[in-house]
Amino acid sequence: MRMMFLAAEASIMVGGESLVRRELLRINDGDRRFELRPHGTPGSVCLDLAPGLMHATLSGHDRTTLEVEWIVTEGSAIALDAWAMCGRQSSQVSILDAFGQLVIPDLTARDPVMHPMVFTPGRFLLRAETFNGPLVLRVGQSTSCVPMRAAV
Repeated sequence: MRMMFLAAEASIMVGGESLVRRELLRINDGDRRFELRPHGTPGSVCLDLAPGLMHATLSGHDRTTLEVEWIVTEGSAIALDAWAMCGRQSSQVSILDAFGQLVIPDLTARDPVMHPMVFTPGRFLLRAETFNGPLVLRVGQSTSCVPMRAAV
């Protein structure tokens, strides 16, 4: 596996104050789905993880955020599909490297049919937030780089 997830944090804010927050300080191989759905609010975060793939859905109340930290392991660069779609223009998604430099300043500007992004080995942080609207994002190994096998 060339892409390993390290940690994640999700929060839902109402009226400028944090209503609920969940931190995952270590993500094990068996961890697959994390949800943050407080009762009585329309905000939620759902993070699905698979080997080499992250898919997240955020639905905002006042403000809903998600941060996911991962590494691309040693070796050569890896091609990753990276995109985000939002229902309103008040969503922001970016990917930073280990030095805090923007690798992808605006993931919502990338379309799902665009070519994969090339990531060199290192540590990365995805930051996503949405305000009063839905947001869906995906970062993971590109299927266009995987050879297809014929059925026997």
